[in-house]
Amino acid sequence: MSVTDDRQTDGRAIANSERSLKINGQYYRDVLLMQKLLPAIRSIAGDVFLFQQDIDNAPAHRARDTVELMRQQS
Repeated sequence: MSVTDDRQTDGRAIANSERSLKINGQYYRDVLLMQKLLPAIRSIAGDVFLFQQDIDNAPAHRARDTVELMRQQS
């Protein structure tokens, strides 16, 4: 399962096995985490939340820059 292209979903990323794209570390950090996921989570949960990632199957989640970004944002 992968995330669909945002252009097809009015800017909302959704899980879908069709029309998928591979996500590199920079897109994951800059767009998905910083512009979408973290702001949405903080608007619901505030600054105290647990964010889990699948580091075994998603290289973008375990990229060195992603790990550093998550350290800075926590």
